[in-house]
Amino acid sequence: MRTKDIEKEERKKKQILEGCFKLFLKKNMGNITIDDIEKNAGITRSNIFYYFKDKEEIFRATTEFYYQRVEEYFAFFYQKEKKTLLQFIHDYIDNWKNFDESIKDVTQDDFASVLSFFFNAFNLYPEFTERIKNLFDQEQKCWEEVIELAVSHKEINDINVEFTAEKFHFAYMAVTLQSYFLPHSKKVSVLFGHMMNLYEEIKYKEPLKKPIF
Repeated sequence: MRTKDIEKEERKKKQILEGCFKLFLKKNMGNITIDDIEKNAGITRSNIFYYFKDKEEIFRATTEFYYQRVEEYFAFFYQKEKKTLLQFIHDYIDNWKNFDESIKDVTQDDFASVLSFFFNAFNLYPEFTERIKNLFDQEQKCWEEVIELAVSHKEINDINVEFTAEKFHFAYMAVTLQSYFLPHSKKVSVLFGHMMNLYEEIKYKEPLKKPIF
């Protein structure tokens, strides 16, 4: 097969997966039909079944295709260089914003939520839950490393590292849950506000000097 033909086929398959992914963000998998996929992908039923044997194969391929994007997002937490906690918060927000915008580029929907994709994947593929859990565990570990470093450098107070890491992580989880109701433009600013409030609460402050007299 010529290179151009291969590239054309890959584009068609990606178009189908993107059409199915849009549905994942809005509907339960059990309610998604081939007609829905056909309409969202802009590809005829005959072409869909040329690339995939059945709906189950489309669902699994869509899950795997976008799981790779999720892994790319979480790769941020494997970076070796650990900066200050303040800088890490800014980098964290930028990383999440870029990921969120990449999803919006596909869906063109201000209220589309990746959480819907996760729920659908969890329900269809039990093993997917463990894969996502491993990614969240790595995020927790990364927060702990950054916070521990911030304590040692006296950037923040001497606090419970694990508990504080959970507070930052849970802020993300809470805003992600709210993403069902918040427009795209607000999610990033809400999360940043919560994380900066947490940071201000634990930021190291020089103890007051006792008066001489």
